[in-house]
Amino acid sequence: MLNRPAPSGGIPLALSSSLPTIASVPSLVMIPEGGDRVTFQIAVQSVAADDQARISGSATDTSASAVLQLWSKPPTFFSFVSDAGDYIGGGEVRRVTPAETPFRAAAALDGRYVEVATAGPDNWSLVFMSPGGTRLGVGSYEGALRAGATDRTRPGIDISGRSRGCNRIAGRFDVRDISIGSDGVVSRFHATYEQHCEAGTPALRGEVRFIR
Repeated sequence: MLNRPAPSGGIPLALSSSLPTIASVPSLVMIPEGGDRVTFQIAVQSVAADDQARISGSATDTSASAVLQLWSKPPTFFSFVSDAGDYIGGGEVRRVTPAETPFRAAAALDGRYVEVATAGPDNWSLVFMSPGGTRLGVGSYEGALRAGATDRTRPGIDISGRSRGCNRIAGRFDVRDISIGSDGVVSRFHATYEQHCEAGTPALRGEVRFIR
């Protein structure tokens, strides 16, 4: 991002990554004439352990760089990317693992919902509920309301923590893997999600995986 509009012809910006085999960027992008910014994609490979790459950009008379955090995916974790103005995540990007707080998972005996929660001061809770009292399974769940809402024909979602919760929710989620025993014990659960608190525009997006 520039502090002034780009001049006639635009500004070429050379990009580089300190870990090009893991986080690769285009070699050159253009900030268009009259513009003050440019967006570009970073192609990221999976990492076995947490790492970071420094992404740098340079033009004729200026340069800048920023650190891109590269997270591994442990068996149990949850993560979120919170938009500015999102009440639950507070605009943060975060991943939580069992190394910092214990995890637990519970389910209804009929399998219609799963809750993954953490202990500790933040007390994160992630609830996913199927519509119409059916058993929760692998698939996409669109048009979700707050879990436990009066309209039981819709899927339910409710992600809260830090003593913060939503009164109204609009969202969606994808269950990628799930295994619930006849006793209600959750052995595996994996989902991605998007939640809008008070049905507003700012979103909380992320992923959760639990393996007992």
